[in-house]
Amino acid sequence: ASNSFMGQLPTDLGRLVSLRNLLIYENFLTGAIPAELGECSLEVLLGYQNRLSGDIPELLFTNVNIFSLRLDNNFLTGSLSTRIGDLTSLQDLRLSRNRMSGNLPASMGQLTGLRNLIVSTNSFSGSFPDIFQNYTNLMFFDLRNNALDGPLPASVFGIDSLRFAYFSNNMFSGSIPPTFSDPPLLRDLWINNNMIVGTVPDVESGKLLSLSEFLLQDNNVTGAMPDYICSLREDGILERLRSDCAGSPPEIVCSFPDCCDQCFPDPMGP
Repeated sequence: ASNSFMGQLPTDLGRLVSLRNLLIYENFLTGAIPAELGECSLEVLLGYQNRLSGDIPELLFTNVNIFSLRLDNNFLTGSLSTRIGDLTSLQDLRLSRNRMSGNLPASMGQLTGLRNLIVSTNSFSGSFPDIFQNYTNLMFFDLRNNALDGPLPASVFGIDSLRFAYFSNNMFSGSIPPTFSDPPLLRDLWINNNMIVGTVPDVESGKLLSLSEFLLQDNNVTGAMPDYICSLREDGILERLRSDCAGSPPEIVCSFPDCCDQCFPDPMGP
């Protein structure tokens, strides 16, 4: 790892049937991920920040004991196989900054031990399945910069461990789930640059006490920012609160700079 290795990964790696850890990150490796890696006994595959291309081979998902799979920052294409659900030991899944596309499979609901689920900056499309009913450990959830649509997956807000949730720069629609304030450790919630409608749900006192950033500009959210959320700004808890509160009249009422620290114009306006 962290060398200047070039060229392609040899298919002979498949002969290392007892290989558990393959750390090849931060190099200049090119070409496809060898399907022969499915013959190994991988528990850790760190191949991020290379120049790997092509699809993730189906045989890779036979490594059912793998708990860390990082292939972010490459040139991978194709869709994510439904067989991702076979990797039930996964704790860390990062595929961000590739060129992957297609729908994200509902079989990801079987990855209930995930702590990090990061698939941002690809071309994934379609609705994101609401799969988090049995998740208990997810902390970092990042869907930014794709072409995902449909409602926000409401069940993600039922995970007490959730700290970071990034939905920005997609085409999500529908309203903000009323349970969005339930995760007690939530620090960042970015839903900006989507097609969200409705109002910001009321929040009970004592919730969102860890919230530092709440971005919801460039949507179609109306009404007024709840007083309790504004009080988090006044108390110095919430550092960044951004909405479409510019214009006359504003799309959403949010006092600047006392409540919202930055106001944006109505994205549907002239």
